[in-house]
Amino acid sequence: MPARAIIAVVLTVMALSTSVGCDVLRRNRHVPADLVPVFQAAVARYGGGLTAAQLAAQARVESRFNPRAVSHAGAQGIMQFLPAT
Repeated sequence: MPARAIIAVVLTVMALSTSVGCDVLRRNRHVPADLVPVFQAAVARYGGGLTAAQLAAQARVESRFNPRAVSHAGAQGIMQFLPAT
């Protein structure tokens, strides 16, 4: 899947998660300090109107920041992308 399609999926999921009032956005203490620059770099590179806090909130929902997380469908990592993407 092309990078633009991946970004579109992430943006869609983020829009849906923030519209329901994701509480994680207000509590940065839940974001591991080593991941903060990763989320900031992603926002700087891809933008899309998202904040680093919103990306972090999505990662928390998807995997609780576990880089070794694997779903029953085979999605992997903190953002739970399928290997083909």
